[in-house]
Amino acid sequence: LGEVDNYVALFDKSYNAVSKKSQMDLHVGYWDNDINQVTTRYYTSAFSGKASASEIYNEFNNCCPNVDPNKLFQISSDRPNVNFSFLNTIYERRRDNEMQELIYLGTCGLHTVHNGIKHGESATKWNLKNILSAMFKIFHESPSRRADYEKLVCPTKTDYPLQFCAHRWTENEPVCKRAQNIWTKMIEIVKFWKSLPKSKQPGRGKGENKSFDSLCSSIDGPLVPVKLQFFEEISKLLNSFLVSLQVDKLKAPFLADRFERIAKILCRKFIKKDILDGAVTTLRFIKMQITDKANQVNVKKVDLGFSINHELNQLKINNKISDTQL
Repeated sequence: LGEVDNYVALFDKSYNAVSKKSQMDLHVGYWDNDINQVTTRYYTSAFSGKASASEIYNEFNNCCPNVDPNKLFQISSDRPNVNFSFLNTIYERRRDNEMQELIYLGTCGLHTVHNGIKHGESATKWNLKNILSAMFKIFHESPSRRADYEKLVCPTKTDYPLQFCAHRWTENEPVCKRAQNIWTKMIEIVKFWKSLPKSKQPGRGKGENKSFDSLCSSIDGPLVPVKLQFFEEISKLLNSFLVSLQVDKLKAPFLADRFERIAKILCRKFIKKDILDGAVTTLRFIKMQITDKANQVNVKKVDLGFSINHELNQLKINNKISDTQL
């Protein structure tokens, strides 16, 4: 690091199960002239209890005793509010010492995007998290239930649910896709279990089984596969955005443009065209009132995509859903 012109510091805090303390891992990123690309390397770690912003600041400085702070030009961290306080502290100290201002790109974008889709799903009240989790858990470490499933539907390796990840929402695209493909089989096995005496149903002999209860309340919903398909589409879109930026290349200058493009794709689904077309600049787009119902299209005109619209029309033709449900 003594030979580089500038470097970026990246840190994350997690719980260390061995030391029973909080562990802060520090990485550094810099331009490597030997290979002509950005290189990220692990630097060191620090251990502490429940650290405040000032303690994180001290830990950060103690981790870099032989590194020139004037060469630092950006700090990356994850989402917790204590990290905002730490960043504010270090910016203030650098200003007091008349040091170069650091580039501010916010905290970890993964948390922001993942929490965005998490709260979006929660707002719909579709209960997809519980459904997807239940599909996996009902078979997990239960040979008897897997035996029932194998006997009833003769599944292949790709006919078993995948595990839902509750803290990486956009990465659940394959989980949703698998759930759609095997949903009819899940309906069969759940109906079979419901037909058994209550004492023979999953978990009934030992008390309640939340996974089974969740599936029982969901199998009669004809719109579940459609909801999963819509969730898969949004997850795929956002995950492609995140993955495209997770590289050791100079991507910061393109971040705002990429984010605006993704945001507009999502807004086109429910915002009136003339309102969206009027947001010709980034500032106008940011100031656009997306929660104002006057700017939103009629519920029946929400752009769900060709495939989902086709599925909905088929359900309506077969009298499986009403106009109200549609």
